[in-house]
Amino acid sequence: MVRLEKIVLQGFKSFMRKTSVPFPTGFSLVTGPNGSGKSNIGDAITFVIGRGSSRAMRAKKAQDLIFHGSKTKKGVDSASVILYFDNSDRSLPSEEKLISVSRKINTRGVSTYRLNGKVATKEQILDFFAQAGLSANGHNIIQQGDVNQIVEMDAIERREIIDEISGIMEYEDKKKKAMRELEKISEKVKESELVLQQKEELVERLGKEREAALEYQKLQENLEKIKAALIWKQYRENEKGMKLIDEKLMEKEAAASKLGEEIKACDKKLEDAEGSLEELTKNVLRASDQIEVSKKLANLRASIELNRERIESNTREIERLDSMIDRLRSMDRRTSPAVKAVLNMDGVCGMLSDLVVVPPKYRVAVDVAGGGHLSDVVVENTSVATACVKYLKSNKIGRARFLPLDRIRGRPADSAPAGSMGWLSKLVHFEPKFTQAMEFVFGSTACVKNIDDARKISASSRARMVTLDGDLMETSGAVTGGFYKKNTGVTTDVTKYTQ
Repeated sequence: MVRLEKIVLQGFKSFMRKTSVPFPTGFSLVTGPNGSGKSNIGDAITFVIGRGSSRAMRAKKAQDLIFHGSKTKKGVDSASVILYFDNSDRSLPSEEKLISVSRKINTRGVSTYRLNGKVATKEQILDFFAQAGLSANGHNIIQQGDVNQIVEMDAIERREIIDEISGIMEYEDKKKKAMRELEKISEKVKESELVLQQKEELVERLGKEREAALEYQKLQENLEKIKAALIWKQYRENEKGMKLIDEKLMEKEAAASKLGEEIKACDKKLEDAEGSLEELTKNVLRASDQIEVSKKLANLRASIELNRERIESNTREIERLDSMIDRLRSMDRRTSPAVKAVLNMDGVCGMLSDLVVVPPKYRVAVDVAGGGHLSDVVVENTSVATACVKYLKSNKIGRARFLPLDRIRGRPADSAPAGSMGWLSKLVHFEPKFTQAMEFVFGSTACVKNIDDARKISASSRARMVTLDGDLMETSGAVTGGFYKKNTGVTTDVTKYTQ
């Protein structure tokens, strides 16, 4: 059986100085007058064993266990008690023959336990004593009034005390604690099983997603190969188309050259005819009565008029051919790869410069006023424009600007500024279905003869104006002008559409 060999107190209750109380082998008895501190020794033992309630040690709070001083003695900052046990029979779970257990408390109520000089927790101290049958709240120490309380107990309360002394109560508590821990563990097992099930479902779903991703990757690679093949095929077709265009271009150039020669011949005939006309006129003046001369003169005049009309017709044809040649030559130069890529898509009407016909007189004005919009792609609606943008983006071809006919809007129809030749949208020709796009680009720009007219008009009307030779005056007052090199970006065949 474990035996208390010595107790050392310092600052605990009435023991201000360090005091050592030995308990030799055999029966030990502590005597003394009332108030000398006999009960404090028992309180010190229960203080170290780990009793939690300070009232059981006759104190309102734990700080009251510290010596607070007297009339002649000064108080201390902490209280400590050390119990020394003889462990020769190994009743306590330690190989040491002499075991020391101490507890120290400061004025803030903080307790520190030590076992053989090493810091330990309260739970470690309680478990250490429990293996030797010592309990902080047990009946190892009988306090004042405990005997009377036991005598007044009923049979059930006494049975509980017997169970507690015999250790049965401790094992019941441990059993209940173990059952509670078992319930917690069962709950954790259920939670773990639920988490495991969710993880398995996640792994299965991820497996399916992985298979789908691999399949998508494979299809994407096949799609890239197909796109490459289509691009190569389109490239070959474009090469063939360019060869045909070159052949047609050569034919048109030859026809233009032939027409030029015919025009020269007609000019020569016209000069000869005018000379003959003068000669005939002189003859008519000399012989006005000759009817035969009058008939020849009328026929000659009719012939001259016919030749003039033929020359004018040939001149217009030459201008048309020149415009067509210029358009063919500039087709690849002015059309970006992105525009080429979408021109054959469903719902694409064409590039704006290909949809407008400009009289030669207004050609420079249209080139300057249209600017970058001449390369805009006119489409039927916003859905077509969105599809084209996605196609260019997915194939990394480039960028283009689209004019959807269902959303694009031009300026309201009102009269052009006084002194101008009219809005450009009214001076060019196009199919009626492209009206919104043309009004959007050209409907807010008025055409004037020269920069002086533009300056005069701007004094009374704020409008965007362009001159026939390419000078541009913005509504903000900014003026752009100078020498303009003619571009071949728009159609000049005025015979294609009617007013």
